[in-house]
Amino acid sequence: MKKILLFLTLLQFVVFFGNAQDKTMTIGLGFGAGAVNSKAVNVDNANQNLGVGFDLYANFLYNINYNISAGIELNSIIALIDDQSSDVIDMINFLAIGKYAFGKERRSSGARFFVAVNIGLYGINPGTITSEGNAGHSSTFDRQYSFGGAPEVGVQFGVFQMDLAYHFAGKYEFDSGHEFKYSMIMFNIGWNIGVGNK
Repeated sequence: MKKILLFLTLLQFVVFFGNAQDKTMTIGLGFGAGAVNSKAVNVDNANQNLGVGFDLYANFLYNINYNISAGIELNSIIALIDDQSSDVIDMINFLAIGKYAFGKERRSSGARFFVAVNIGLYGINPGTITSEGNAGHSSTFDRQYSFGGAPEVGVQFGVFQMDLAYHFAGKYEFDSGHEFKYSMIMFNIGWNIGVGNK
């Protein structure tokens, strides 16, 4: 509960800061794919489990000036991880975004590079896990929220965007006391739609 309240406070700051500016708003939609990694935190010599992931996102940004934007994003990731007895790992993530685009003005065409930082809550659900040592016994786990973040780099071509983001999604703590931490690198393709001026 404290984590959720802290995140809502962060979002309130982002919205207030955006409202204080007389600039354009943007809605972004996109999807992507990439590599996913999970590793036991408190196990000696634990192996890293690698897999593949897919994501969808929608965000809302205030363009504070020609270079700086701030906003929020809803992001969903599903992952299949090798050597882990789980069907599908899914994440629902609520992130605050700070974005800096290089260049002196917005252009309707031509490349414009940007960097961004995403921070917020990652809602991790490890799915149904089958135990190899208990005659194939299956257990279903609830979603847990953990703080995480993602640095991001990309390029814009008008409304079209490509980017690469590395997510540090935090940890999932099982009832047994074991913890797994998750990270992923995602390549995304998206579209940014301007919705007007204030």
